[in-house]
Amino acid sequence: MRPDIPYRVIGRLGACDIGTVWLAVEEGDEPGDSVTVAVLDEAVAADQQWRDAFAASTTVSTEPEQPTSFVRADFTVAAPWVAYPGDQDPGAERVFTALGRDYRSDAPREVSYDDDDLVVEDPPPIARPADVVEPDPVDLTEPPAPDPFAAPGRRIAFSAPKKRRPRGLLIGIAAAVVVLLAGGGVVFALAGGDGGDDPTPTPSNTGTVTAAQPTAPPVQPGLEPPRPGDWPDKWPVFSPTDPVRPVNLDGLGFTLTLPARWECAAAAVSAGNVRYNCGRSTADGPIGGELTVRACTPVCDEAHRDELRTVEDAWGAQWRFAGPNATLAETLTLDGGKRYGLVVVGYWPGTPGGAVDRQLVLRMTAPPNWVDDIRKVANGVRGAAKF
Repeated sequence: MRPDIPYRVIGRLGACDIGTVWLAVEEGDEPGDSVTVAVLDEAVAADQQWRDAFAASTTVSTEPEQPTSFVRADFTVAAPWVAYPGDQDPGAERVFTALGRDYRSDAPREVSYDDDDLVVEDPPPIARPADVVEPDPVDLTEPPAPDPFAAPGRRIAFSAPKKRRPRGLLIGIAAAVVVLLAGGGVVFALAGGDGGDDPTPTPSNTGTVTAAQPTAPPVQPGLEPPRPGDWPDKWPVFSPTDPVRPVNLDGLGFTLTLPARWECAAAAVSAGNVRYNCGRSTADGPIGGELTVRACTPVCDEAHRDELRTVEDAWGAQWRFAGPNATLAETLTLDGGKRYGLVVVGYWPGTPGGAVDRQLVLRMTAPPNWVDDIRKVANGVRGAAKF
């Protein structure tokens, strides 16, 4: 069955046990830019861990000097998908390769986008196994599967993409975050935050967020109990001359202030979980991470907050109190290298004057010389949410 994507589908390129890869072109009267599109099976995407792993792997490089930017994606639909420029090799199959899946090419016949009559029939479908094997989907350390296009002479000749800005749901955003906590650190792969004009933030009507707490135990929880402390009063804040922009994201309940060149992409926006990946790439490495909002119910008392804190990954850093409604953990070393990491867990009332009923988790990293940017964002979040 052809995928529900905003492109004109030409044909299927291959498949694995958790998804398919398709050849497509931009919609329009004339054939547009060619793309390859990876689509996660709807049944597999019903598992939030697989959905998150799929989104995270979209900017993982499986080969040296491989571009990591995609042109368009939607990780919130029933069958998440991501599109890559048609002239990139490997194409969208890299997503499944990064997840360690056994991707098989359908080996379509020779086609060229210069043909006037561009027709490719669908090959016979590949049967999916009855049961999807479910290893830890965020373990990206397995050796990548062989590149199905590695044989001499690629079977599909792509036209060079036009120099125009991608359209659609994630205009100007090609960002994703890969969280690799099994190795003790966090590796971020962000792309697309350096070019083009900033998209206009879309206002949203925020409603009640229902709880969806982590179900798996943390790989590296913070050290307990939290040490006494208060919010760091020496952390920098955004000055009137700093280039920033306000962003309204569905489910946060407040306006987020970010550096002007940062972008945010939805990782999980649903009734049970609201999570965004925010950041940008720099010459020193990527900056940013996750911002999550959940409901703290039925009673958000101290005992429940302690319980919620202990399920958060914090790289094994020491928790410390940061005021009556927040705790934080910091580290200067991640995955054996010099990299700053910050986790903030805060609580505030979703309704002004009401009881505390919302939890926020900010988990971000940066190269050593970009620490102030992370702390400014954290200060801004605290001021906006008022925790």
